[in-house]
Amino acid sequence: MTPRLRVTRPSLGAGVFWLQGGVALLRQGFVAWLGLSSAVLLALLLLGMTGAGAILASFLGPFVVALFMLAGDASRRAERFSFLVLPGQLRPTVSPLFQVGLVNALATLAASQLILVMAGSDLETILTLVDAAGTTGGSANPEVLNQHLERVMPALWTALLIVLPVSMASWFAPALILFDAFSAGRALWWSLWTVLTNVVPMLLFALLLGGGWLLALIIPYGIGFMLFLPLLMAATYVGYRSIFHSDEASSDK
Repeated sequence: MTPRLRVTRPSLGAGVFWLQGGVALLRQGFVAWLGLSSAVLLALLLLGMTGAGAILASFLGPFVVALFMLAGDASRRAERFSFLVLPGQLRPTVSPLFQVGLVNALATLAASQLILVMAGSDLETILTLVDAAGTTGGSANPEVLNQHLERVMPALWTALLIVLPVSMASWFAPALILFDAFSAGRALWWSLWTVLTNVVPMLLFALLLGGGWLLALIIPYGIGFMLFLPLLMAATYVGYRSIFHSDEASSDK
């Protein structure tokens, strides 16, 4: 039986508290979190070497998020966990997570193909000009770049209209599947509805995460992303727990 779910509206600054809660979770088992983050980043690096890295990464995304949600749940309960053991706990939810991953992959494929059709040649020209400028030590002609950018931007905005709703629908979907026994379709809808009806707090949270992502870019050797990824996922878990309240979760407290 699917548990009943109550949704609480977050405050405008809820993202700050989610990040603080995420830090607290990381302290419960920092080494385990770091091991999980390292394994995920290594897998993404290997996927990036394939010709369909972005599509494969978007397909596997819900499984990765689900692993981090399990880590967050274990940390909340002050239980030890290992990234070698967590995948086994996903077996009952493989089917709905697969369906969410398929939606993500199709959206990524559609967006990438749309960009290629609408502005593929212009995008290739921009990359060629930038690469040539970097090789010669000069600079690309700004007028020529602007001309091509004007033709590329509509394609990028249209692709964003495809990817953004799917990303919002996928944000909390893995947690809803794991902890609330939702089907893939119901989880996607509830996640999308929750993000849209709380767009300002979620946007502020995204801005905070964007700042963390920029900071991660500065830290060399991939260490920044190794630290940022678990913080992102731990904060997302805290956000999920603060927004969604099921009868089963209430009885566990």
